[in-house]
Amino acid sequence: MPYLRDFQLVLREHDRELYKQLLPIWDPIEIEIRRSIPSRFSFGGVGKIVLELGPQVRSLPEYRVLLNVGLLHWPDFDVRKHLRLATPERTDESLVIVETAMASLAVRFDQNTTWLDAALARIRGAPPNNSFKPNPLRGSA
Repeated sequence: MPYLRDFQLVLREHDRELYKQLLPIWDPIEIEIRRSIPSRFSFGGVGKIVLELGPQVRSLPEYRVLLNVGLLHWPDFDVRKHLRLATPERTDESLVIVETAMASLAVRFDQNTTWLDAALARIRGAPPNNSFKPNPLRGSA
């Protein structure tokens, strides 16, 4: 059984320009979560979790696994509305989505996610510009 090692936020409908605008908020969240995943942590039998945000492009199950990647669709995300928010509100909204989505997977897989709670708390304690300092003892992502 593979161990969870990776986490990513993506838009359900891929748009390079919109994604570039999301990176300043999403990258630090992804990095901190990746750094916080415990070693040898089995989570639903996948090596990576991807949260697909935005409305359906075509009808697919809410959660599916492809090539060792768990894909969870989060339809209630309007990227244009999100980008109109100020940076602190965009960060908060992104963190709430991650927290809620991962909690639903934790229930589905009967897993404890205290490691995720700690990572999100570290991010929330960061300055509003999202320039938090990762723990140097954790190594690089």
